[in-house]
Amino acid sequence: MTLEEQYKRLKFNPGSQTTGTVISVADNSGSSYLEALRNIEIKLATIPAAFPEAELPPAPVTEGAEALSRFYMTLKAAITAMPEAVNDPGFSAVILDRAKADLTIINNGKAAATEYLKTVSSIEERCLAERQKAEEEKESKAHAAGTGTLTNSLREILDYAGADPEDYNTLSQVINTFRSMKDPDTTEARGLRKVLSDRFFSLYREVFLTSLSRPDMPDPVRLFLDFGFVDPSLTGEENSVRLLSMSKTKLSDPARRIYTFREWLTMIHRGQRAPSRSSFDLDFEEFLREKKKNHEITEEEMKQRLRNSDERVKYELDNLFTAVMPVVFGQVTSFSGFLKDQDIVGDMRKALLTPDMLHEALTNIRRIDFGVFRRESLFADPDNGIKNMEVHKEIMPDIILMPAFGTRFSMWQEIEGRKYSTPGRFFLPIMFSGDFEGAITRLAGEFRWELCRRIQGAHWNDISAPSVTSEYYDYIATYKRNSELSQTVKDKIKQDYSRARNQIRTMFAGDYEDWIRYEAKGLPRLNKVARRILFRYCPFNRGIRESLGTNPLYADCLSKYNLKTGQTKHRLDIIIREAENAGFTVPVEVQEEMAFLEM
Repeated sequence: MTLEEQYKRLKFNPGSQTTGTVISVADNSGSSYLEALRNIEIKLATIPAAFPEAELPPAPVTEGAEALSRFYMTLKAAITAMPEAVNDPGFSAVILDRAKADLTIINNGKAAATEYLKTVSSIEERCLAERQKAEEEKESKAHAAGTGTLTNSLREILDYAGADPEDYNTLSQVINTFRSMKDPDTTEARGLRKVLSDRFFSLYREVFLTSLSRPDMPDPVRLFLDFGFVDPSLTGEENSVRLLSMSKTKLSDPARRIYTFREWLTMIHRGQRAPSRSSFDLDFEEFLREKKKNHEITEEEMKQRLRNSDERVKYELDNLFTAVMPVVFGQVTSFSGFLKDQDIVGDMRKALLTPDMLHEALTNIRRIDFGVFRRESLFADPDNGIKNMEVHKEIMPDIILMPAFGTRFSMWQEIEGRKYSTPGRFFLPIMFSGDFEGAITRLAGEFRWELCRRIQGAHWNDISAPSVTSEYYDYIATYKRNSELSQTVKDKIKQDYSRARNQIRTMFAGDYEDWIRYEAKGLPRLNKVARRILFRYCPFNRGIRESLGTNPLYADCLSKYNLKTGQTKHRLDIIIREAENAGFTVPVEVQEEMAFLEM
């Protein structure tokens, strides 16, 4: 809902909303407008540098930014002058009436900025496509002449790793034999896939460890580490050339916690990240303690390995890498490690998971479920009169792109080590075939589930300790005798649970996907019990809540949510007023918590 639409709604029905909604709509509209302006600024700086031939239209006038500032000043002045009227249903209409001219400028500026951003983004995409096409044609001709960058990829990768010369002949023979097979499901084909996957993991380890001392890696080596490519004979010549072109685009964005697996291993080697947990839920230190306990290593050896960068990387490769790769590939039985033309579905360029694509998808989820990546923690600032209080801090997950063309995402761990304030880890194939929006939303749902389980510990399914996991577990465990549910609904729950292979986390992630993708738009997909649980623990933002407020399906949930949140805000407001009255400075963390409760 735009500010102009809100104005019209309140003008004709001033008793329908309160000032809080005006502030919320202003925040949403204003933040999206300012984000568009920032993105325009970035595009105007990067496109001419990358594509001098691009002709960009003049940027739109951005006077809406000043209008937005005036609107907030009008709002603040009105609230300051009449604080007792803030919750008066007609007050918001008065504010909007005073700022009507500015609202028009804001909306027009936002529309112009959004349209301009689409235009320049389209120009950038076209320039990139034309350049990639030219590079692909050039590389294809060179490859046909035997002089292309990827002509001797397999030999170049093995030489880089310092492999035995005989290794080339052996692996080439296995690849050629595998390619010539017409039936991929024979016993011989399955055996060859096992040989290929084993060699893939060992070669990846050799190549990466070599890259630590030889960062000037040739293109085939880089393609191997980032995409799993080994040779055009396995991937296909056209796909190989296209892959080379794709590799020259931006594959990661560390500022947004998005990394290629090669970059991820480098961070572990530098000590910037701890190795991931194994399939047995052991981190690196716990793994070494187990070996010491079993008298496989001494105390001194354990300490040395903990400090050894290569050992940390080897643990990640031997435990995480070998476990996650078949998972993100999507079909464990047909996994062979090296990228094959049979694995590639559709256009590789459209399958590439770009940092912008991933960031936008997570941002869209956060706009709806504003608490999805927030953690409860205790905050205290005695110097400013703040005793222990709960705050919700947002901690975005690390996203690691695995060298595979796959069909699944993996929510591997919800925290790093034992600290609840550390980011989760999501492992995704760098090229993906499937419903991206659904997959990333289910991933967020799985993260919510596992984080709650971690925090609740042994009480994760104890209904006497209310949480999203305990209430949802109780709902699934007792649905057959739940009088609130009709027989038709019970039959559907049974079918859905069976499709989820009786895995309650998978069942919850499916309901969470429906919650974000459909229920947020007022399109009912869940039954009343599941809806009540998700509304309580995964509430929508204020704008969505208000728009659903008139719908009887959500009215009771919204009433309970408003009551609980109102009580929390009241307690926080008392803390803030007491601090201000005592002459203290209200900490930023407290202000951010109040902003969180206003979302």
